[in-house]
Amino acid sequence: MKETLLTPVGRLVMGSLTKPSTKNMSGAPLVDKNGQPRQEFWLNLAIEKKGESHWNETTWGQIIYSVGSKSFPGGQYKGPNFAWKLIDGDSTVPNSEGNKPCDHEGYPGHWVLRFRSGFAPIIVNEDGTPFKGPDGAINSGDYIQIYGSVSDNGSTVQPGIYLNFTHVAFIAYGARINTTIDPKNIGFGGVLPAGASKTPVSKGFTPPVESPPMQPAPPPHTAILQPKLMLAPAGGLSYDAYISAGWTDAQLIQHGYMQA
Repeated sequence: MKETLLTPVGRLVMGSLTKPSTKNMSGAPLVDKNGQPRQEFWLNLAIEKKGESHWNETTWGQIIYSVGSKSFPGGQYKGPNFAWKLIDGDSTVPNSEGNKPCDHEGYPGHWVLRFRSGFAPIIVNEDGTPFKGPDGAINSGDYIQIYGSVSDNGSTVQPGIYLNFTHVAFIAYGARINTTIDPKNIGFGGVLPAGASKTPVSKGFTPPVESPPMQPAPPPHTAILQPKLMLAPAGGLSYDAYISAGWTDAQLIQHGYMQA
């Protein structure tokens, strides 16, 4: 069974209108039933909840529910594993990768529809005229409307439906959703191991591999101790940090990390 579907205006929270995926979630290449390479476009659309307790109480949800229930009269659509291609954005239940829908930006307070197709959508403006923006002009966070279809997958092993698109209308811009990791926020850095150098070393230099010998404790004295002056190549780390990592004063001076 197959029915056409025009969604309400929603927010693109994942996926791309112009860049297809060629690998699955495990990183393996996507292939067709004959083992040939294939590509897939996918769009996750977040539709704001309006107080309904279930998505099938909405106009668009009734179309999806009708296809699922009529295509599987044996009642498979009532099962917990039926593939509705829908996510409750407020759900706290982790998926197979251990991710909770409620933790994704743009998901809470929305029903999230998962559209897939082997072909790029036809992108238009709200009035149906061709969208003239460059590739990548529409990003995660922007507001779109999707026209496509709902159909059953015909499977008795993993029963469910397909949500496919043919046209996507750009409606409005929204705050960008960044799905990549900013390396500046990872927190690289730390105390350098003995033998490491922030500046290039001579060709014949071989960093020490054995632990430095224990230094004898200095004899007690009453003279005022002079602070150790660390130089710029030390990367802003303190004298104590290097000593705790196994460095000696001689090594610090040799590599230009400390003033002699």
